[in-house]
Amino acid sequence: MATVTTPNIETTPKAPPVTLTPTAIAKVKEIMAQQD
Repeated sequence: MATVTTPNIETTPKAPPVTLTPTAIAKVKEIMAQQD
């Protein structure tokens, strides 16, 4: 295999540009807090 250093962004299903809603941000912060 060729040396690919980029994460597999191209293989992800068509996602809209990352626009985080307040609820999404809250969820992310929640998950981050749990992982600490």
